[in-house]
Amino acid sequence: MYICSRIVDVIELVLKLIVTIITAVLRTVCELVSSILTVLEEVCEWVQEKVCKWLPWPLNKLCDWVSKLVCKVIEVAKEVWDWVCETIIEFIITVIERFVTVLVYI
Repeated sequence: MYICSRIVDVIELVLKLIVTIITAVLRTVCELVSSILTVLEEVCEWVQEKVCKWLPWPLNKLCDWVSKLVCKVIEVAKEVWDWVCETIIEFIITVIERFVTVLVYI
């Protein structure tokens, strides 16, 4: 009985460690991608303010239109990404943690 309890303890420790590592990796990836999208938003705004303004007439309008379109796409992508990270991934992490808890209990 003592050996079985030690084996279960080791399995529990390994499973919790794996869950902790997966959680840290997922959160780090979420933060990294979110940071990249934020930087892209800033670059996009900079292009609108600095680059498009000094271009001659037809090009400045085209540049402005394209940069607004790209900025909007980046903004939507960031909103979707943040929602996925905050809702879906956190839900998956919670489910995995509870599954490991139930598995260890059994």
